Amino acid sequence: MRRFYQEVIATTIPIYQITIAQKIKEYREQNDLSQRNFAKLIGVSTQAVYKWEKQICYPDIMLLPHLARILGCGTDDFFEIISQMPNLSTQNCVYLLEHGGDNKNE
Repeated sequence: MRRFYQEVIATTIPIYQITIAQKIKEYREQNDLSQRNFAKLIGVSTQAVYKWEKQICYPDIMLLPHLARILGCGTDDFFEIISQMPNLSTQNCVYLLEHGGDNKNE
């Protein structure tokens, strides 16, 4: 059982946090773009950019590649890894549900 848990822990997937608001503002300012000029470049209103940066709402996912090109970054830069989560297969999940954390058989 211990080996099983070691294998599960060794195969992890990242958990991302959305950091679009901070990143849009950071990259926009690095490129010396006002909210108005940035909005014109991507074809949205200044209010939309303001709302993105204040986390009132998020840009449409289809805009992310366009935003990244204009800001000179990658789409992955809008997200941040906050932790690692075990990458459990369906078989592993069923096994854990059936056996729980019981390691009496070790």
